[in-house]
Amino acid sequence: MEKEQLGQFLSELFPDLEINTTMEPLRVKADAASIHKIALTLRDHDKLQFDYLYNLYGIDWEDRFSLIYYLESTTLKQLLSVETVLTDHDAPSIDTVSDIWKTAEYQEREIYDLMGVNFN
Repeated sequence: MEKEQLGQFLSELFPDLEINTTMEPLRVKADAASIHKIALTLRDHDKLQFDYLYNLYGIDWEDRFSLIYYLESTTLKQLLSVETVLTDHDAPSIDTVSDIWKTAEYQEREIYDLMGVNFN
């Protein structure tokens, strides 16, 4: 599936996603409250199969946090990044995805240690 096709498919699955096809890899912006549901679908949907979280970045913008999940479908040879914003800078919190991708466990711990983001 080409990047534009992947973006179109994701917009059909999740109409609330902001999709940026000019980025490499394709980047979608998701609401923090729905990150677990989206992550589960990205891993389990037979046309997506994003089975590998190869990186997770946390960015402190002083008034908010951004988290960017870098995903790969090792079967379908697709890359995707999912960005979410945490607006509560004083008590940032988001659902964990470590039950979906084990590689998230240590990356989430590092973001917690460095930035104080709580992963529920």
